[in-house]
Amino acid sequence: MEAQIVGICALISSTLSFQLKTRKQILIAQIITVVLFSVHFAMLGAVTGAAMNATSIVRNIIFYNRDKKFFSGNIWVAIFIAVNIIAGIIFWEDWFSLLCITAMVVNTVSMSMKEPQHVRAVMLASSPFFLLYNLQTGSIGGVGNELIAEASGVIALIRYRKKEST
Repeated sequence: MEAQIVGICALISSTLSFQLKTRKQILIAQIITVVLFSVHFAMLGAVTGAAMNATSIVRNIIFYNRDKKFFSGNIWVAIFIAVNIIAGIIFWEDWFSLLCITAMVVNTVSMSMKEPQHVRAVMLASSPFFLLYNLQTGSIGGVGNELIAEASGVIALIRYRKKEST
C-alpha cells in the first residue's frame, strides 16, 4: 500500500509538470517525479523501472543546467541514452523492461529540448510505453500518471499554443 501512495504522489508531481510554463519549472517538477517513481518502483520490486527513474534524476539535473557551458552540449543526450540502455540491460527483468527503456530514451530526448512545447510533445510520445509497463508491474500511480499525463499534456499543448499565437 505504501508503494502505491508514493506512486500517487509521483502522479501528482508529473501532472503538475505539464501545466508549468517554463522549461526549468517543468524540469524541477520532473526531478521530483522521477525521485518518487524510483522509490515507488523499488518498493514494488520493479527494478527496471526503479533503475530507469534513478538515472533520470541525474539526467534532469544536468538538463536543468543546460544554460551553463559544461552542460550545454548535445553529448549529454547521447550519454544518457547510453546510460538508459546499459542500465536497462543490467536491470533487465523481462520483455516488458524494453517498454520502460524505450520510454526513458524518448524522455531523455524530450528533457534535452529547449522549447517547453517540444518538451511536452515528446514527453507525450513516451506515455504508451510507460502505460504498458505500469500495467504489467501493477503500478496504480504509474497507470494513473500516464492517463492523466496524456490528457494534461494535450491540454497544455493547446493552452500554450493559443497564448503563443495571440
